[in-house]
Amino acid sequence: MAPNFLRRQTTSSGPEPPPEAIQAFKEFVEADTFPEACKSFKAVLLQLNLAPAPFREFYPKFKAALKDHVPFKYKEIFKILDAKAKQKPYQSCPAENQRVLVVGGGPCGLRTAIEVQLLGAKTICIEKREDFTRNNILKLWKFIIPDLKSLAVKKFVGQFCSGQINHIGIKCLQLYLAKIAMFLGIGMYAPLQLDDLIEPQGEKGWTAKLSPPGSELDMFEFDMIVIASGKKVALEGFNRRSLDAKMAIAVTANFRNTRTPEEAKVNQISGISKQYHQQFFKDMVQECRIDLENIVYYRGETHYFVMTALRSSLIEKGVILRDSDDRKTLLSPTNINREKLHQFAIEAAQFSTSKFSSKLPVTEFALDARGRPDCAIFDFTNLYSARNACKVKVRNGHQLLMAIVGDSLLEPFWPEGTGCGRGFLSSLDAAWLLRQWALSRVNPLEILTERENVYKLLSQTTDGGGNLKTNYKAFTTNPETRYRTIPKKIDHEKILELYDSDAIEEVDFVKEKFMNKQFYEPKAHKTLLQRLRKGMVKKKTQVVNVIRRQRATTA
Repeated sequence: MAPNFLRRQTTSSGPEPPPEAIQAFKEFVEADTFPEACKSFKAVLLQLNLAPAPFREFYPKFKAALKDHVPFKYKEIFKILDAKAKQKPYQSCPAENQRVLVVGGGPCGLRTAIEVQLLGAKTICIEKREDFTRNNILKLWKFIIPDLKSLAVKKFVGQFCSGQINHIGIKCLQLYLAKIAMFLGIGMYAPLQLDDLIEPQGEKGWTAKLSPPGSELDMFEFDMIVIASGKKVALEGFNRRSLDAKMAIAVTANFRNTRTPEEAKVNQISGISKQYHQQFFKDMVQECRIDLENIVYYRGETHYFVMTALRSSLIEKGVILRDSDDRKTLLSPTNINREKLHQFAIEAAQFSTSKFSSKLPVTEFALDARGRPDCAIFDFTNLYSARNACKVKVRNGHQLLMAIVGDSLLEPFWPEGTGCGRGFLSSLDAAWLLRQWALSRVNPLEILTERENVYKLLSQTTDGGGNLKTNYKAFTTNPETRYRTIPKKIDHEKILELYDSDAIEEVDFVKEKFMNKQFYEPKAHKTLLQRLRKGMVKKKTQVVNVIRRQRATTA
């Protein structure tokens, strides 16, 4: 059954909004860039006298003000989001007293922000880039398509995953998710970057040091922080381990899509490998002297090619200037001939498309965020994974729940589309972590244990197989709806390290009950934390008084 506040708003409608609000709303939905979407949405909120807020406070008012006054195709967005909000984990907004800071506006950061917002939290998402500029195209795992449809993505782009298409451009996906995030009441801020955490003082909770300084978020206190910033994790306590494998060199290329009839005739290549198409790859070596292991071609905002190239072939073609056993040295910018790399990508793209349909008629590269031809070469097998997915830090009686998702948690293996696939799963898992934490029904150490046990499954999870269930439409934030089995083993030593408190008394309280499987009393723990906070305030007051007396005596 839907939450009461959602049921009350289902049939109600507010007075007709100003024409400027309707126009700004249309511009928001149709915006082609993130800055345009943000500008239009701010105009909508200004006209409606609204501001980003928790789901319960924002969405019903936003819907009542607009739903019955906008064209039908926009009304459908509200209808789909209403259905999403009725899922069992969101009922009663279990995280309504939580404040969450999500660092990173990539697909996984935005997907996490949407989940915690639906759980009722006040959610803020910051992104260090001013706009979304990544041209590469993502392969979508089977469960992601119904997942995104349940968030009304198809209403923003009608061609989303039509027919056999199972991919989407990164910047397009970011834009659609950012619009949905704003739709639900999430505060979006860019460009803004996390520099450090600021520990609580007295009754003031956890805040962040941000750059550029002077943001209204400088005073934003949060109970949970989620890092979705890619490889670099700007938090202590999330060490990484390398998953070194035999070196494989990837070449990616994005060509301009001018949308001519000739380009539309070129068939996409969902992925072919030397193992199953030996003659094709032999022909490529004979005709072009290009030796690949596999190649993929997707058409979206760009013509996107990604391939695994043999080192010997890249050296022979002059792309790599000098051979080296050191990975970093081999693929360092000073050891790559960019012109030869571009030619290598063009030849591979034209040969492969000509063999399966017709030759790609364009050879002009799309531009990357720096205005350069978007063609890259890198080692994609020197991957890293975090040793833990979550952590709790307690200072001066204030708890901070920390989690990492997406590439920050587990770097992707691109041929399998794991970046978005496993990344979205980690987003849902992090949201479930918050839900359990907000409900406070069990020992915090048990909550951390559950999250770490679910994390163990992530690197083994594949598209449509392994330990992932196949009833994708039934997937929710609850891990049990997604994974076939969840480990129950407890690594006590590891879990205890994940609870970092500056108060021995508090550590002993949670540790004793966890180790001895004793009944956990949330009220007693809450009282203990309150006492620690009051103690810090009293101690600070005493120190201030001593300093004042010393100054008075000196004077």
